[in-house]
Amino acid sequence: MSSRMTWLKLAPLGLLLLLPMAFTDTSSVGPPWISIEIPANPMDAAARGAAMLVHAYHHGNPAGYSVSGTAEGLVNGERQTIPLEFISTSRAGIYALKQQWPAEGYWVLTLSVGAGDDADASLVVELGEDGGVRQSDYYTRPVNILTTRSVQIIAGAVDAEKIESALRAMAMASEVG
Repeated sequence: MSSRMTWLKLAPLGLLLLLPMAFTDTSSVGPPWISIEIPANPMDAAARGAAMLVHAYHHGNPAGYSVSGTAEGLVNGERQTIPLEFISTSRAGIYALKQQWPAEGYWVLTLSVGAGDDADASLVVELGEDGGVRQSDYYTRPVNILTTRSVQIIAGAVDAEKIESALRAMAMASEVG
């Protein structure tokens, strides 16, 4: 039997094997990705005044997943939790986050992205001293720049112990330093 005849006999079988893939939506396979952009571009009207921009991706492409977060703080020995509000920008999958936490104390931001109610990916952002906000001159005009101690990505939601541990470490480091 010639190789052409063999191919013609096997082609329908190959099509049957590939047919399920044609009807499978692979765009939802795999978790989203979350990242931050610091500093936010002050020349972009949608980002002006933002402490940072939060990017939501899926397989490297901007995605309109829901973004949520809290600012968890320790101010004068008192624990505080502030739900964060995100502002949609003109670009898909990019959200502006303005400072909604006080400048005093130690702060950890937990930012999450997900397709449903649950977080698929999260960032834990330990802010620098005094709420992380510093002024810097940019073309002779002052702009606020957010400083961070660390940024960690986590699959799923952030557990409370991770936040407490980060806040304690920040408070202890400032007492020593």
